[in-house]
Amino acid sequence: MQRLTMAPVAAVCLALGGCGAEPPAGDDTGSAAVPAGVTDTSTAPVPDTAAAAQTAARRFGGVQLSMPPDVIIANPARNGDRQALFGDLHIHTTYSFDAFAFGTIATPDDAYRYAQGEAIRHPAGFDVQLRAPLDFYAVTDHAMFLGAVKAAADTESDFSDAAHVQGLHNLNAVENLTLESLPDRVKAFSTFLPDTLRGVADGSIDGEMLNDIARDVDRALARLESKAVREMSKILNRIAKAVKPI
Repeated sequence: MQRLTMAPVAAVCLALGGCGAEPPAGDDTGSAAVPAGVTDTSTAPVPDTAAAAQTAARRFGGVQLSMPPDVIIANPARNGDRQALFGDLHIHTTYSFDAFAFGTIATPDDAYRYAQGEAIRHPAGFDVQLRAPLDFYAVTDHAMFLGAVKAAADTESDFSDAAHVQGLHNLNAVENLTLESLPDRVKAFSTFLPDTLRGVADGSIDGEMLNDIARDVDRALARLESKAVREMSKILNRIAKAVKPI
C-alpha cells in the first residue's frame, strides 16, 4: 500500500495593497448618490486599464472609500534596506475539519515548533524542517466544529457513535495513511459539515457535545498561549538586558 505524499505548506511573505478604480467615461454605473463617509472620485483620472475600471464599478458601485493619511504610514528612513520578512498567516492543524480529513496530525504546538525551525513528523512518515525559522506565524484553525472531526475519528469518543462519521473512524491511524484512503478523505471533506449541521438541526446530534469538544480544544490552546507568553517574556528580558541605557 502506498503512503500519502503531501507536500508541506510553503511559507509566504505577502505585501498587501489597496486599490480602487473608476468606471469609464459615459458609464452610469457610478452615477448613484455617494454614500456618507466615502469620497466621490468621479473627477479622478481614468485608469489605464478599462477592464479593471469596469470590474471595480461592478463591485463597488464606482465609489472609492476614503483612506485617512494616518492609517498607512511609510517610513523608509527607518528601514532603508527594505528588509523582507517571511512567514505564514494561514495554517490549519489537526483541529480543523479539512486539514484532518487530508491527513494533518500536527497540533498547534507542533505548528509553532515547526515555525521556529524544529523538525516535525509528516503524515507520510518522514520529518519536515525549515532551513531557517520564520519571522511570523499564525495558526488559524476553523472555529466551526473545532476539533470535531478529530473526535469523530476517535472510536472512544461519544461523537464517534454518530451515523454519519462511521467512515472517519481511525482515519489518520498509521495504517490508514494510504492512497487507498483518498475517497474516504474526499467524502469527509465534502460531507462532514453539512451532515453535522443537519444532525444538530434535527436533534439527532447533541450540539452541546460538540461545544464540549471545542471547549477541550480551547483549553489546550490556552495552555499553548501561556507557554508562548512565557517564551516571549524571556526573549524580551534578554533584549532589555542587551540594550545599553541612554
